[in-house]
Amino acid sequence: MVPDFEAKLSEYARLLVEVGLNVQPGQTPSIESNVEYAALTRMCVSACYDCGARNVVPYYGDDFTTRESFLRADGAVFEEYPSYMKARVDWFLEQKSPRLSFTGSNPELLKGVDPARIQARRKASGPPTKPYFDALTANKFQWCVGAHPTPAWAEKVFPGRKGEDAMDALAWEGVSLISNRDIPTPDRIREPWGLCQMRPDGVLRSLAAPYWHWGNFYVKLIRGIFSGNWDALSSNGERAVNYWWGMKSRVVDVILSDMLPDGVGQLVQILRRGVMDGSIDPFQRFIRDQSGKVRNDGSAWFSPEAVLHMDWLCDSVDGSIPPFEDILPMSETIVRLQGVYRDRIPPKKEGPLL
Repeated sequence: MVPDFEAKLSEYARLLVEVGLNVQPGQTPSIESNVEYAALTRMCVSACYDCGARNVVPYYGDDFTTRESFLRADGAVFEEYPSYMKARVDWFLEQKSPRLSFTGSNPELLKGVDPARIQARRKASGPPTKPYFDALTANKFQWCVGAHPTPAWAEKVFPGRKGEDAMDALAWEGVSLISNRDIPTPDRIREPWGLCQMRPDGVLRSLAAPYWHWGNFYVKLIRGIFSGNWDALSSNGERAVNYWWGMKSRVVDVILSDMLPDGVGQLVQILRRGVMDGSIDPFQRFIRDQSGKVRNDGSAWFSPEAVLHMDWLCDSVDGSIPPFEDILPMSETIVRLQGVYRDRIPPKKEGPLL
């Protein structure tokens, strides 16, 4: 067992509730959790009340019963969305209940399950929950996603270890760098930000973070509209894509921590200057995708539009881009707007205007 595990777990719960969810007095947060995360969930409930929550509504799932249901329940079950579940979601929406959810289920939870059942469940749950997830993606109420390690995930990362041994390895060997919020907020200026290094004592140390200068962005955007160059980079005139400004225009930059080793900091500055003066172009080189197809022989650079529409991964990447059918309802809106395969997604049917 990791030393001071309970204390660290309690600190994590407070971080999720106070910083991630930012619970305010009088609110009623909901917590979507799993029976395997019960200890952390209870700590989050206490942290919510410490923040002045009026009530806290946790609800639990269970990997075993979920898998058993998908394998053995009547097929018609997956074509329905129970009224009590819709009533719960509608009530959360009415209350503007802050939502804390956890991820960490068995990565092979639905392995071997009939894909038709999975698709039927997603299709049935989509329309009833759409108003809720539309409000969530529009930030009508606070929401936060927390991670929780499980033996299934730990054993996947460390195949030679089992159970608690794998969990300890995941805690001490599997996580050394963590991506936190990009920049510190005015009310939490002292908290770690950006790419952080996990020190042996469990303390996070900020190293670097990307930075977007929105003032420069909007100035260039408005000037582009007034000058009539809005569609200058669009090949079909249907999409406005010529807001592709980077480091050279001072719209995008990188912030380095004083704690970053001198040599690494110097290397970052060399790369930064190279990107700004055009001597370094990450897309003008030999690039091959996962199927072995050569996407660039190194003789040309990708246009901004080509980069925006990249729907493939390099051969060095272990993973895949999920199809639209596998996207959670809460993410569908943003994927339709900015997803790499947005042009191929069938248009959503809308109701009559009158």
